[in-house]
Amino acid sequence: MADGFTVDPGQVAQHGQQVDALAARCDQVVAAGHEVTPGGWDNAYGVVCQPFPIAVRPLVENFLGQLGQITGGVRHTASALGTAADQYRQGDEENRKRVADLGTLLEQAVPQPTGPGGPQGAP
Repeated sequence: MADGFTVDPGQVAQHGQQVDALAARCDQVVAAGHEVTPGGWDNAYGVVCQPFPIAVRPLVENFLGQLGQITGGVRHTASALGTAADQYRQGDEENRKRVADLGTLLEQAVPQPTGPGGPQGAP
């Protein structure tokens, strides 16, 4: 039989929180980029360097759009990790209850020996 594997739901949940924190940092980058782009580009580099923002703006806007999409995927992954941790916890609890219920059924199904002196042959 294979050795299998063990999952610690707490570690899965913690990793999900770390991934969510990464998504929050990505959101900050996107928000900061959008703060600069509306009108800041026109004055940020002075009169002499005005061609620079004109050349760079499409690249930055493309980057911000792609980073926004990536952030959505990262956030989805964080959510999926949290869901997986919850499902592992729920599965562990259901299995614990099944084993406990099975133990109770076995105790009820096994007849208690009686003899001289009472159960289990006690004096």
